[in-house]
Amino acid sequence: MGFLGRKIKNEGLNAAGLASFLGGQKSSIMSALPAGMGSLLGFASGFDAPKVNVTDAPKVGGMNWWPWLLGILGILTLLYFWKGCNKPDVSGAVETVTESVENAVDSTASAVNNAAETVADAASGLGAFFKKKLACGVELNIPEKGMESNLVTFIEDKAKPVDKTTWFSFDRLTFETGSSKLDMAKSAEQIGNIVEIMKCYPAVKLKIGGYTDNVGNKDNNMKLSAVRANTVKATLVGLGVDPSRMEAEGYGDQHPIAPNDTEENKAKNRRIDVRVMAK
Repeated sequence: MGFLGRKIKNEGLNAAGLASFLGGQKSSIMSALPAGMGSLLGFASGFDAPKVNVTDAPKVGGMNWWPWLLGILGILTLLYFWKGCNKPDVSGAVETVTESVENAVDSTASAVNNAAETVADAASGLGAFFKKKLACGVELNIPEKGMESNLVTFIEDKAKPVDKTTWFSFDRLTFETGSSKLDMAKSAEQIGNIVEIMKCYPAVKLKIGGYTDNVGNKDNNMKLSAVRANTVKATLVGLGVDPSRMEAEGYGDQHPIAPNDTEENKAKNRRIDVRVMAK
């Protein structure tokens, strides 16, 4: 309507001039109408602006031509809003994508923080390192509540009989991600301590058990756990331990020590344990 007002003012159009202008836009208006709208409005084959003779044209101040003009303006207004309603609303999609990205960043940051906290908690839970002297005089630098300390205590305690239920979990043994290869940069100290224990207590025999969480194919988990258990055995043999003093077996996701309901608990179930078979 503002455009038509400026058109009338700038070009000095009277009713006939305005009618002629609108009539010239017939094809554009018809092509813009949605399917079926033309017939609904009675313009099935287009429309023609009313023919107005200049001599018979009503004065601009008159009202005879306003109903027709309001009808045209109504159509134009309808087209404007119809086009606006049919424009794809991308604001919701943009907000959704933005929210998804923000959530992904938050989740990733949270996962990294939780993993760091889990590692820190596990390390702090082992207690302070101290010098543990073995029966043969060798000293080990081990944590107070670590696996080596508990294993040596069990071996030296004659009142504790050998059984099939007492297992000790390695707490500083690490495999390369998705592999059965030991990360010796992180595992060498604990592996070396086990070698010294086996040398100091020659009657001791160990069963090495490998375990996984419950994620993935059970058969594959069983194979992976067996390979990892045998990897530990082979590493100890390579460092001088008699292979006849050790057995290795994989148990897959059997015998979990925690429910497989969180990443932290799943990590606990992915482990290597040892059991004393003789002492």
